[in-house]
Amino acid sequence: MKVLIAEDYEDTRMILQASLEADGYMVTCAANGREAMTMARHDAPDIIISDILMPEMDGFDLCRAIKTDAKLSHIPFIFYTATYVDEADRELAMAAGASRFLIKPMDSREFVANVGEVLDACEKRTVNVPVMPQKQTEELELMHERAISRKLDEKVWELERERRALKQSEAKYRALFDASSDGIMLLDENVFIDCNRAALKMFGCATRDALMGQRPAALSPPIQAGGMDSQQLADEHIKKAFLQGSDRFEWQHRRMDGTVFPADIWLTAMELDGKPVLQAIARDISQQKRHENELRKLSCCVEQSGEAMLITDKQGNIEYVNPSFTRLTGYLADEVTGKKPNIFDSGHQDADFHREMWQTILAGRPWQGKVIDKRKDDSVYPAFLTISPIHDQSESPELFTHFVSIQSDLTQIEEAEARFQQAQKMEAIGTLVGGIAHDFNNVLAGITGNIYLAKGEAHAVPEALHMLDDAEALAFRAAAMIGQLLAFSRKSTVEMQTIPLTSYLKESMKLLSVSVPENIRVELHICDDELNVYGDSTQIHQILMNLINNGRDALEGVESPLISINLEPFTADETFVRQRSWQTSARRFAHICVSDNGCGVPAGKIGHLFEPFFTTKEQGKGTGLGLAMVYGAVKSHHGLVEVDSKQGKGTSFHLYLPLLEAPSVAESVQATQVHEGKGECILLVDDEMQVLAITSDVLSSLGYKVLTATNGQEAVDLFKRAPDDIDLVVLDVVMPMMGGVAACQNMRRIRPDIQVLFSTGYDKEQSLDKELSIISADIISKPISIAELSQAIRRKLDNTSLS
Repeated sequence: MKVLIAEDYEDTRMILQASLEADGYMVTCAANGREAMTMARHDAPDIIISDILMPEMDGFDLCRAIKTDAKLSHIPFIFYTATYVDEADRELAMAAGASRFLIKPMDSREFVANVGEVLDACEKRTVNVPVMPQKQTEELELMHERAISRKLDEKVWELERERRALKQSEAKYRALFDASSDGIMLLDENVFIDCNRAALKMFGCATRDALMGQRPAALSPPIQAGGMDSQQLADEHIKKAFLQGSDRFEWQHRRMDGTVFPADIWLTAMELDGKPVLQAIARDISQQKRHENELRKLSCCVEQSGEAMLITDKQGNIEYVNPSFTRLTGYLADEVTGKKPNIFDSGHQDADFHREMWQTILAGRPWQGKVIDKRKDDSVYPAFLTISPIHDQSESPELFTHFVSIQSDLTQIEEAEARFQQAQKMEAIGTLVGGIAHDFNNVLAGITGNIYLAKGEAHAVPEALHMLDDAEALAFRAAAMIGQLLAFSRKSTVEMQTIPLTSYLKESMKLLSVSVPENIRVELHICDDELNVYGDSTQIHQILMNLINNGRDALEGVESPLISINLEPFTADETFVRQRSWQTSARRFAHICVSDNGCGVPAGKIGHLFEPFFTTKEQGKGTGLGLAMVYGAVKSHHGLVEVDSKQGKGTSFHLYLPLLEAPSVAESVQATQVHEGKGECILLVDDEMQVLAITSDVLSSLGYKVLTATNGQEAVDLFKRAPDDIDLVVLDVVMPMMGGVAACQNMRRIRPDIQVLFSTGYDKEQSLDKELSIISADIISKPISIAELSQAIRRKLDNTSLS
């Protein structure tokens, strides 16, 4: 069956055609009544379907034309309309000869069914198809004119409503245009043609005339943030917006006062009075940029903070951890997100601790305290923890949504505190030792002086002479013990010089190995390179002796006992230096390792090994000063001493002494010969009467004339009487009424060339103050051997300074 459709809307034609063809009909289409009439005359269809409102010839005229054409009048005609839907329109349609009157829109299946029904009825002749209009032409035309007039009136009213709506819309748009907080501008292809009040305020313009006619680049700095020319870049954005319909970008604008501000620009292409224009919406984003910068800084602070930071929700579920948290605990963010912080609980905090903490933070208050937490590898660490609620924007302290936790690792701080406490302890011991050294050394000076004199009277009694030698040795051992304590507390002055450590160690071990029992094997592993250090040979000898003796005692009862001494160069890497930065800045060391395979040290006691009077030995087998002296002596050499020990496996002491680059040869002279006097006059000054008397007798026995004084003032008065008769003054440093330094200065005002030798029972470092260095004085420490004393006096009298 052939169907002719007359419809001026293409979309409707296509839908009707598709629906009918899908049901087996052959369909042709016309865009208006005149075209449809021509097509029907050329090839008569079986049915015609027509809209009413169409250009050139409407549906009513088409229907009348079909029904008055003898060849076409038998064709059934269906009206399908959306405009003429009144009952009067239906009457006109049926009077014009239509078989059916359908109103748009209609379901496609229902529409096809209507077409089929009309065709079936015509074929079966159950209904008569009108072959002529049902009314006279004049009446039909009148009905047609009334229908058109009615529709025209409706259209006029519709257009009026649209006009009013458009006017209202334009008024609303203008109101919104002017009321917008964003700057809105209209541009033709080059310049601004309109703007709202916000735009004027944004650019600092007093009137619209200041903005109208301006090019966008004129309201911009010459160069944009990316370094591109503003005019060129603006032209590119305008072109893109016209081509693509819109464009959005960030722009640097400039106000009339010259200040520059960032803006978010949104260009939209549109038509105005038939001409293409661009609507530009500009939003000042200065504050947004400031907030972004603040957030970026805050984010960087959190991400780069050295403190471990953790954020949880109100229920304690972890939502964020920063990189420092990962470095501290070993946990990656993915491994803890969504979990509770109790995974870090080391068990050192009890239930009451956690209860008090939660009560505080749930009340909206911050909590602070020290905790012991657990890392991923199960190791523990001390930390100072601060937990603060994160409140929302309200004023109520109960309204918070998250918690932020900040942890400060206290490991290094506690280690520093321990070192500081140890240093204070050592300082206290040093102060104590320094205080007793004077009296003790004065006593020893008196003892050694008496022993010297007694030995001179005991030549005929060998047994007594031997006992006096032993007593003298014991006296100097007591002095050495005081020296060890002073060295440990770094209160004594050491004789520093360049020492070829490799050669020195080989020679020293010949003497030191004698103190080791024959059943203990001693192995020596010394490198071939000559390693030079700046140090005191006596102290280094004492260090090695104490460590070897310590190893000897640890080997008691051990099968196959062994002491091993190793010397090798050592270059510190970054890790070594970083972990010991508070102790030394050196990089190249002489590494001495003294090891034994003895009983070892319990882990809990290793940290106390270098404390004075601490010992792991049985009562009566150790004073606890040996390792303390080692520690102090190594420190005075700017070195490091460390210990490794396992109970039952042995102990190793590691000494690191900074290396010197240039080799040198050390000289060590042991003075043992007593030098006699030549009748010179010595003024001896000391506030200790016994020391004064004994020393006077000793000097007299050596061939000197001796004058004595018990304090500085007495010595000055004596010197004034005969300044040219006195060849040398031996002054105690610390005395009542007037000290040795002041006495020396007074004497040199009388006789500038007088030779002066100071003696002291205190340690040298305390005695050698600025005044002593100014007067270029030499100083000896009590007790001193008579041989050394005689040599010191002889050098002064022969005008050679003490080394």
